[in-house]
Amino acid sequence: MVVAMRALLVLVLLSLAPVAEASFTSPREGLWFQAAGGFAADLRGAGPGWHAGGGYWWGNYDNDYALGRYWGVGVTARQDYVRGELSTVPMLELRRGNDVIVVGLHWFVSAGPVIRPNAIGAEARGGVGGRFRLNPALSAFLRLEAMGGYVDAPTAGGGVVIGMMWSRPTDKP
Repeated sequence: MVVAMRALLVLVLLSLAPVAEASFTSPREGLWFQAAGGFAADLRGAGPGWHAGGGYWWGNYDNDYALGRYWGVGVTARQDYVRGELSTVPMLELRRGNDVIVVGLHWFVSAGPVIRPNAIGAEARGGVGGRFRLNPALSAFLRLEAMGGYVDAPTAGGGVVIGMMWSRPTDKP
C-alpha cells in the first residue's frame, strides 16, 4: 500500500511539471554571440584553433532569463591550424539548449564548406556545449565537437574550445 501511494504521488508530481514550467516561463527570443580559442585534431594531425559565432534563439524563459529551454539558429566560423595548413569553415548551426539558473547545456549540429589554401571541401560538426553564467548576459563556455568531412579525401576529427558567450532576450517579458 505504501509503495502504491508513493507511486501515485510521483505520477501526480510528474503530471504537474508541465503546468509548473508554463506558470514560470513564457515565449521569449533573443540574440547570442560567442568567441573561443582551443584545440583541433583530425586525421592529418592536431593544432590550435578558434571559433566565433552568433545567432538568434527562441524558447520559453522566465522573466529573469534564468530558466528555460530554447532552439537557436546561427552562423559560426571555425579556423584550425593543423600541420602548417589553415582551414576555414563557415557554417550554419542549429542548437537546442536548456538553462537552469547559472548553468546551461546545449547540443548542436552545423555544416559548411571547408576552405584551405589549395582545396575546398565540405564539413559537418556536432557536439555539446556547456556554459556558466557570470551575470545575466555573459557566460564562460566549453564546447566539445566531433567532425567529418571531405577535402581531397575523407577526414574525421574533433576539437574543444573554451570562451565567452553573450546572450540576451530582445523582447520584453
